[in-house]
Amino acid sequence: SRVLGVAFFLGYVCLCILHSSVAIRRFHDINISGWCFLITFTPLAPLVGFALLLIPGNTEVNKYGATPSINRGILQSLFDPA
Repeated sequence: SRVLGVAFFLGYVCLCILHSSVAIRRFHDINISGWCFLITFTPLAPLVGFALLLIPGNTEVNKYGATPSINRGILQSLFDPA
């Protein structure tokens, strides 16, 4: 039972890290500071998440960098942000 609890905790930590990464990338995509992802840890999270789905991303370069290319592979996008 204790091992299972530790496993669930580690899984939760991993999911929190992934959630933060995706949220920060989405905020950068709509030209908003990545620090705004902290709002997703509040009771407003469902509303913020839904709003992020509706807001279109930038189609040109913004202050956080170029728009990711559709033709790039997932691994290249993850490890080569340029």
